[in-house]
Amino acid sequence: MDLGQSTIELVQEAGPALGLNALKWIQGNALSAGGTGFGFSISPTFDMSLAWANDDSLKFKMKVESGIGLLRIQFEGKCGKVGKYFSR
Repeated sequence: MDLGQSTIELVQEAGPALGLNALKWIQGNALSAGGTGFGFSISPTFDMSLAWANDDSLKFKMKVESGIGLLRIQFEGKCGKVGKYFSR
């Protein structure tokens, strides 16, 4: 997967609680191409509105070095993109 020269790996037992795994992402140096990151696609596509009917939030934990600046989470679909910037 082309991640803009970034890497991502599954790290066993590195999650926020005992027995949980974590994704470890290391940012590449392809910022001149507009950014770097990773994403997931659901294929075949399906309507997730029922899955979000009662649980209308996304929660995750992130461990980062101080001073990294703004981060962005983005949802994409056939209607376009919706993103939100946040900082540590």
